[in-house]
Amino acid sequence: MGVYKVSYASERIQAEIEKFLEKVPRNYREQILNDIKKLGENPRPPQAFKLVGRAIFRLRSGDYRIFYDISEQKREVLIIGLRRRNERTYK
Repeated sequence: MGVYKVSYASERIQAEIEKFLEKVPRNYREQILNDIKKLGENPRPPQAFKLVGRAIFRLRSGDYRIFYDISEQKREVLIIGLRRRNERTYK
């Protein structure tokens, strides 16, 4: 697949995710950050799914979901959200 640059969609989103990660237990936090880093090597791992009716992907990382978009032209993965899995995750 090659190497993709992994970045946040905006500074606001980056700040929100960093603040959210401060509240996440350490073991989950390390797993989430590792999974985000791995998206640069393979933006479409087997456990990632494209959301129906939307142009974004979601990746399961334990009890959390990483939402992202892929730009093939720029070879970039844009992280657009991080949520704990619950009934409101996909709304």
